[in-house]
Amino acid sequence: MINFAKSLFNLQNPEGLERALIGFLNANGYLITKSKSFGGIVAKHAQTVVGVGTQVDFFTGALVANDTNLNSFLRPEGEYMIVMQVKASDGANATVAATAWTPGFATGELLNGDFTIQNNGIKTLNRIPNTQFVQAVENPYSGVYDLPFPNVWAGQEQFVVEMRFPVAPAVANTNVLIELIGLGLVA
Repeated sequence: MINFAKSLFNLQNPEGLERALIGFLNANGYLITKSKSFGGIVAKHAQTVVGVGTQVDFFTGALVANDTNLNSFLRPEGEYMIVMQVKASDGANATVAATAWTPGFATGELLNGDFTIQNNGIKTLNRIPNTQFVQAVENPYSGVYDLPFPNVWAGQEQFVVEMRFPVAPAVANTNVLIELIGLGLVA
């Protein structure tokens, strides 16, 4: 299988990669009938973690413009995102544009939890430990988890990242930013 994420910024054969992406989507039941453009895409959503036993759901619910770079949590019909990585950051500011985000989790309260991915109501990953997002000093991949297989976020389908934190954060209103990293195909 092609490691799309590693090839993202080193495209020596963009036509071949486009054919591979469309072939991957067609093979997984997503019929591509029209010409598409593709490119790297990062979907971002920030939330506040409050209280003991908190579950925070990302990329669902009421959309707040300062908390995401998306116009909607439902992708437009005919658009696809192949999610290959999830990046988690914590910070003092709950807006996506904030400069205070630190890649990865450093506190035990955040590392002690787990995350689940639901793609159109189906759990594709279940209760993966948040230790996958541990902060690493001077590591460009700090806080990044490579998915064991690509997840297709298709148009008009839900894609939800659920994070559970069994211990209340020491700092009230701790903020978490989740980024979905992958390739997008748009009409």
